[in-house]
Amino acid sequence: MKIILFIFIIFFSVELFSQNKSTDSLKDGQPVNMEDFDKSFDPIYYDHSFKLLPNRMMNKIPKTDDIDSNTEINIIDTMQGFRIQLIATENYQTALQLKETLFNLDSLQNVYVIFDAPNHKVRIGNFKSRVDATNYLEYLKSLGYSDSWIVQDRVFIPRTRKK
Repeated sequence: MKIILFIFIIFFSVELFSQNKSTDSLKDGQPVNMEDFDKSFDPIYYDHSFKLLPNRMMNKIPKTDDIDSNTEINIIDTMQGFRIQLIATENYQTALQLKETLFNLDSLQNVYVIFDAPNHKVRIGNFKSRVDATNYLEYLKSLGYSDSWIVQDRVFIPRTRKK
């Protein structure tokens, strides 16, 4: 009797833990096999085309009715560009202190604290070209930020046009 019970338990556990091909979604009502997807796809390299307007700039753009024909309009575009990353730390207060220091150092450059779990990354600048970023990197290194490096990022580019 013990042998029959033992065989039954083994058979039941094997059946219970057996794996089938995963079908996580449906396409046209038919199961889609997850093995059919390209495993080399990396969403980081997927380039979204969109325009982003920072919230602080929303109130500074005048309404079209209030603008005469000679007025220049500032528009913020985003494009693939470069920034300089100074630190990646888990300590948020350290990142904020560095941001404040960099802003006091050069208030013309925008300083960003980006949270990418578990790190807070401090980046500076909106550079269209790597050459511009390299020149500014040399300036930062001369000030003692020797561990800084250039990273690709979506940057804000102001553009002016006449109405």
